[in-house]
Amino acid sequence: MEVEFTRRADSGTVAEFTRPDGVRVRVNSYDRTGLVPHDASHLLIERAFRLRHGFWGCVFEGAVFATVEIVAGRTKHDHRARSAALVKEHSAELGLAERVLGTVLNALAGEQPNLVRDLTSTWAISSLPPPSGDAAAAATETALADLRDLQRRWAALPTGGTFTLDWPALRPARRR
Repeated sequence: MEVEFTRRADSGTVAEFTRPDGVRVRVNSYDRTGLVPHDASHLLIERAFRLRHGFWGCVFEGAVFATVEIVAGRTKHDHRARSAALVKEHSAELGLAERVLGTVLNALAGEQPNLVRDLTSTWAISSLPPPSGDAAAAATETALADLRDLQRRWAALPTGGTFTLDWPALRPARRR
């Protein structure tokens, strides 16, 4: 599923996409100081580390956070109750996604020289199992490469310019 991000004049972003149930959603990002847009970074990190229920996974399933609004279509359920249930059910993974994102973005900015060690520490405080060694290394490489590409694209993107990122239908990773 494609998410289209548009750069606002204040360097924030607006992301729009249509969920599988036909509901059109807009996500307004209010970050203005990072090397890359926060919400786009979330998508890349969650995709690389196969975090199925971080911010984007929950939004695709129907969570509505303060920055999320439904702009078209009809929900087939009480979207506020569904959102609350999703956030409660996946709170551990939502928190982990935020911590992993912070760890990787700090490494991208040159503030954490040992990313693998730092990610191991980040994951250790979570109740969720970490990816295996090979999968973790591959996810880390993918995340950094994707973020560096986004950083280059973002720096060249004019106000009103757009870029698209893909959110895949993630299946649970196989355990070795």
